[in-house]
Amino acid sequence: EGADEGADSPSRSGTGSAAARNAAGEPSDVRRQLDAFLADATSSPLGPLRDWPRHILEYVELVLVARGGAKALSVRAETARYASSLRETSARFDEAARSLRRRVRSVEDVLRDDVGAALPSVESPSGEPFVSRFVSRDDVGERAVDALRVAMRRDKTLNLLEGCAPATAELSRWVDEICAEPTSRLFVAGDAGAGAAADFVPPGFALGELIGANAKAVTARWGPELRRHIEIAVPGGEWPPTEPLMYVTGKVRCVACGGAFGTLWIGAGGCCFRCEEGMRARGECPVSARCRASKVQTFCPHARRCVACERWSCVECGVLCGDGEDVAALVERIDPHVVFIDFDRTLCTTKSGASPARGSHRLDPELWNVAAGGERDVRVVTRNSHVDDIGAFMARHRGGGGCCGLGGSTPSFDAILPVPPVHHVGKGASKGRVIREVLEEKAARLAGSAGESTGVGGG
Repeated sequence: EGADEGADSPSRSGTGSAAARNAAGEPSDVRRQLDAFLADATSSPLGPLRDWPRHILEYVELVLVARGGAKALSVRAETARYASSLRETSARFDEAARSLRRRVRSVEDVLRDDVGAALPSVESPSGEPFVSRFVSRDDVGERAVDALRVAMRRDKTLNLLEGCAPATAELSRWVDEICAEPTSRLFVAGDAGAGAAADFVPPGFALGELIGANAKAVTARWGPELRRHIEIAVPGGEWPPTEPLMYVTGKVRCVACGGAFGTLWIGAGGCCFRCEEGMRARGECPVSARCRASKVQTFCPHARRCVACERWSCVECGVLCGDGEDVAALVERIDPHVVFIDFDRTLCTTKSGASPARGSHRLDPELWNVAAGGERDVRVVTRNSHVDDIGAFMARHRGGGGCCGLGGSTPSFDAILPVPPVHHVGKGASKGRVIREVLEEKAARLAGSAGESTGVGGG
């Protein structure tokens, strides 16, 4: 490494040579990537450093090491190798799954052929499904039991392979995309606690859909039957179980019945699955005790979901949940007489009644296009008491969209669209009352349409 490499090539003798070697005495990957980069930059015809003096090149090398440039080169190379390994692993997953299906029988095959159990999926000659029956352990030979153990391991491994193969292939695709477009921001994720973080993925990212689709299919197919078998297995049929029940009993207490269950059987509101089903059947929200105690009914009787806590949309209830783009599309489709929009954390990023004149705040671009489009009667209904600041904030954004902060300049043209009126609703008052009064006033002005007035609320 101490050899003279010419005036146009940096020396490799003085930059961390001991730390740049691995246990076998070979140059580390960081060293190799840095050397390759410098060689290309100094030797290629279009290299940006080809005419630089040697002492300057040595300084550039030191800067790259000290400021993380050498590490970044290694990370880039390792990421490309990672993508290649993912592609190879996905192909091996597929091949292993095909081999396992071909060489080892499934649990259903062993139950039917060796154990003699009638399966629900098997039809009788008359076309009626057989009623599944249990087979006593004493009636089954050791060979059949061993075959069943092997089949269970086969199915467990096959499920893992069938889940990993498409997920790994999709992951390798997007790692390749990241390597191909290193300056593009494709994925953005927050690190807040549960329920407060947000993840943004590029269009076409199918990994989340793969996981969600499989989870929903499994839950829909086996969930009700599994819960029914658990209830049957409880001694005496009492609930909650007072004796340990394998795979069910745990350390988490149900907030409703007080039973101790594993986390798998506890829902978002802290209720066990049976108490949750009971609450939904009675038309109560199982997620929030505050919601259950509220006088405002937000529970959808059609899907047995809480519109407020679970952000559930129901056409029959007349409630649709979505973002600003969804609201804009809905307004365009139904063409309402009046559109009502909340301000805090809906039209604007302010929250808890804060003034938009303090700090840096933004307007939702889709909702702002609806509010400031001038084509419809749009009203802002809010409990935020800074009505003048809200009006001034919206006035600054007329004609400029909602993507700029308060520092944006006011448009210079004369034909400025009007700012949506702001209706302040004090503490303890009902927003619904204000909305009803506006609709009644609007209906009174529209001759013959008193019984047809409609409105869309965003909040």
